[in-house]
Amino acid sequence: MIAGLLIAFQPWAHAAILAGSPPVSRFRPDLDVYPENFAIAEDSDAVVYVANNDGVLTFDGGDWHLIRLPNHQLVRSLAYDGKSRVYVGGYNELGYIARDPAGQLVYHDLTHLFSKLLQGQTFADIWTVKVTSAGILFQALQHLFLYSPSTGRAHLWRYSGRFGEIGTYHGRVFAQFRGEGLKYLDHDHWKMMPGGQVLTKHIYADLALPDGGILFLITDGSWLEYRNGEVHSFAMQAGLPAASYFSDGASLADGTLAVNPTQLNNALATSPGDLAAIFAAVGNTSDSLVNYSSATSRTKPGSYAVNVTQLATRGTAQGSLVLPSSTTIGATNNALNVSVDGASASVTLGAGSYAPAALAAALQSKINGAFSGSGHSVSVSLTSSGTLKIASDQYGSASNVSIRDGASNGALATLLGTVSQTAGQDVSGSINGMAATGQGQTLTSTVGDSQGISLNILGGNTGARGTVSYSQGAAYNLNNLITSLLGSNGLIASETNGLNASITNVNQQISNLNTQIARDKSTLTQQYAQLDSMLGTMNNLSSYLTQQLAQLPG
Repeated sequence: MIAGLLIAFQPWAHAAILAGSPPVSRFRPDLDVYPENFAIAEDSDAVVYVANNDGVLTFDGGDWHLIRLPNHQLVRSLAYDGKSRVYVGGYNELGYIARDPAGQLVYHDLTHLFSKLLQGQTFADIWTVKVTSAGILFQALQHLFLYSPSTGRAHLWRYSGRFGEIGTYHGRVFAQFRGEGLKYLDHDHWKMMPGGQVLTKHIYADLALPDGGILFLITDGSWLEYRNGEVHSFAMQAGLPAASYFSDGASLADGTLAVNPTQLNNALATSPGDLAAIFAAVGNTSDSLVNYSSATSRTKPGSYAVNVTQLATRGTAQGSLVLPSSTTIGATNNALNVSVDGASASVTLGAGSYAPAALAAALQSKINGAFSGSGHSVSVSLTSSGTLKIASDQYGSASNVSIRDGASNGALATLLGTVSQTAGQDVSGSINGMAATGQGQTLTSTVGDSQGISLNILGGNTGARGTVSYSQGAAYNLNNLITSLLGSNGLIASETNGLNASITNVNQQISNLNTQIARDKSTLTQQYAQLDSMLGTMNNLSSYLTQQLAQLPG
């Protein structure tokens, strides 16, 4: 059943929250299918499509039909392209439904297009399907598929972590790489969106705001607004629950945002972390821009205050030249030598006339292309005064950018003028009231009960930043116990080593006794031989004396 209480609200403080159940008509499919549904879509012919445990259910207002996938597995997600196709995401299966020449709805498999790219791998559930300007995106946990209906082209990206929400923002296709941030698609490559490195916690839904921003729902309960490269906590009106209470949402035509609070989806979205806490060592933070990273065996369970005295910054190079409405690039002003985080490369801009925003985008593309594969990248933006600012995407004291003229000797004056360089800074602050070590955006406790705990400070303000709570689950403690028993320095190893030492000692004592016995035996044997020889000599002497005595006269 796909239903639930809808809460609608205007995204500004004085608007009231509208809550309740809208008029609902209930339909029960007259099909022998398992009553578990996951998504719903409708095409321009008013045919309703339902993602079901047994396939795709269709309803034309009068009759229900079941379209099974070739592998007879469940369907998780659906998306109508606004034309003639409903795209389908299943379990190890993806494709679309369209009408054949006879007008019948038929499923078309697309999985085979990715078979060479998958190289025998499976991808499990397709959790989300999105229709974008770049093509159709199918999102699994660790695989992201792109299919172009116009060309038939297929592309696949893998991620060792997990993907989060996918969608579009100001014409850009974005995807969340959980643990890394929000990235946008640029010619088959995923690049970090300005400010996107802050968005590392699981985004499971997004809502377009009527004034151009985008609202993200985070599984930790926070509402975060992304706008023009900046991320802020969204000031939600009083009375509305945490974001994690809601399973999904939509932006309505009048600017109202509607969200659907279903307890089941909420549990599925939020309880894995609680379940993990039962078994594993986990950390949770009260500030959405402070992420728990890791801990060590020395970290003790507890809740520790976090205070930030310096946010990590990126190295920058900013020009003094206010760009005109059009800048002409040619052979005499197209080359720059760029150094990013200690690595250097030469950059050559294409000839032509550029508006300021286009020039910034072209320069960013050329620099990142020159450093492709090196792990270094930059973001190029226009300041409020109209000058170019080049910022390394790395944070901390190792982050820096420097710009010099290349072979053409005129690019610096044309693009930047006088360049001001600022090195990045490491985060600094304290955990549990004691100074912590900062490297980039990572703040690590080195003393006290919190020793070994590492946090990623992704933004926000300086000062008190809430707490980090660290706990050790049963499996973690069991693992430590087993390690203490079975490890090289563990109890069993110590007992084994002690017994082996005792055996070695006893064996040495036996060896020593055997040696002593052998020596004693040799000595006794020699003494016996000597006594035996003496006895023989004495017997001979006795016989001689007896003979002599016998010869004496009368």
